[in-house]
Amino acid sequence: MAIIERSKLLEAVTWAGKVAATMPRGVGQNIHLACSEGCLTVRALGGEGSFSVRMPCEGEPWEAWLGAQASAKVLRSIKGTEVEVEGADNGVTVKWGKRKVRVGAPGSESLDPIPVFELPPKWQIQIWGHYLARLLSRVNVTVSSDATREHLSGVALLPGPDGLGAVSTDGHRLHKASESATCDDGDGRAVWALLPGFAGRLLEHVTTRLVKAKWDSTGGAVLVGLDDGWLTVKIAIQDDSEVTYRVRVIDSRFPPYEKVIPYGHSTMVRMDLVRFVEAVKLAGDLSPGTNSGIKLGVNGNGLAVLVDDSETGVDLEEHVEGEVTGDIPVDHYGFNAGYLLDALRRMGSSEVTAKLCDSLDPLVLEVVDGEPGERFLAVVMPLRL
Repeated sequence: MAIIERSKLLEAVTWAGKVAATMPRGVGQNIHLACSEGCLTVRALGGEGSFSVRMPCEGEPWEAWLGAQASAKVLRSIKGTEVEVEGADNGVTVKWGKRKVRVGAPGSESLDPIPVFELPPKWQIQIWGHYLARLLSRVNVTVSSDATREHLSGVALLPGPDGLGAVSTDGHRLHKASESATCDDGDGRAVWALLPGFAGRLLEHVTTRLVKAKWDSTGGAVLVGLDDGWLTVKIAIQDDSEVTYRVRVIDSRFPPYEKVIPYGHSTMVRMDLVRFVEAVKLAGDLSPGTNSGIKLGVNGNGLAVLVDDSETGVDLEEHVEGEVTGDIPVDHYGFNAGYLLDALRRMGSSEVTAKLCDSLDPLVLEVVDGEPGERFLAVVMPLRL
């Protein structure tokens, strides 16, 4: 029997369940629990890789399989802070107070324990978990969901001497971010590994939850290593717990992303982020059609956000005060409001800079006065409106 905090076990089972859910139906979507040497280990094998969480606990050795969804449902329904977990060959019994419930895994009698995967011979990247969470939150949103475009279905990692960078694009927009990290390889520009979109979202979720669930205020100390096409991520947590995730990287060439980023601009507007978000959201809500197309215009005092549709009679102009540098263009610029909001809501600063060129060129949005080592820019392709 193992005694462990309910909330931590719930988090571990939820994370492992996300990996197990990537297994084809009929193969099995179960997770494996094992108690030995003062630790409870939760493991999962999925179509996207292998995952494990090791947590300190008290109890005699045992191991068992159980259904991920059912066990998470049970743990969410429990109100106590600690639970007693005892395994057998065909399931696990969870006890709290005077109550108990058993969770099994149909067909688990024929399953073998998940093997412990080998760690890479070298850790090439070291980064704090809350930095990794912020980095991935900014680039995961622009990963392509088109299964036929494998080269766009992941996050390109860009380690370098100044930190860890990441970039992704779905062909309509591009997000590029970087955070403070120690990297042994890379120049900060060349693609080191292409992390699958599912893996990026899982790592963002895990490192974010470590902070929000008050498991580790730093999000854990993260080590990343690449070996023979497999990326291994190890997260050391303050209470001696440990998360390890191993996933095969995408074997495809990421496009030359730097050619998409316009480095020259004729106009730059620095403005309040909250006010710009409010104006873009209102315009997007009122915009007709499915692409939420809105127009941006520059004047001497800032930026105008416009909707002008003769068919519906909607005529809106929201002014956002800002500091304008460069030319004052005559043309209006058309953009997808949803794409703008995806970028703006991930800025994390009080101000944002918008850089514009010709009306048919992309818009560049950048963080203003970020933390040391923190950079984020978003490129949004224009619309013809």
